Amino acid sequence: MRAGKLNKRVQLQMPHRVKGDDGGFTQSWVDVGGKRWAEIVPISGREANRSNQTIASTEARITLRYSSVTAEISETWRVLHGEKVYDIKRIANLESADEVIELTCEAGVNDG
Repeated sequence: MRAGKLNKRVQLQMPHRVKGDDGGFTQSWVDVGGKRWAEIVPISGREANRSNQTIASTEARITLRYSSVTAEISETWRVLHGEKVYDIKRIANLESADEVIELTCEAGVNDG
């Protein structure tokens, strides 16, 4: 992976459930590690109507260097790039070489 392709700063986040005084739970998001360099490549986009609202979504491939943090990523995590929230759908350790992690993500569906 050439460093020049990793030209976007992203933040990984994992869900965190907090028990409320009423006995219910609230989900929040916790940053995991610091910001890291990534490549973001749009794959496709689509629009759908839900409850008389047009919802646009974008599928993207996000590539990160392999590290102890990226080795722990799961489909419950998300990626932030500026104000855009990407939900992680699939994770691939390319060629199982522990060099690059490739995430297939979707943005615009539920935005966190």
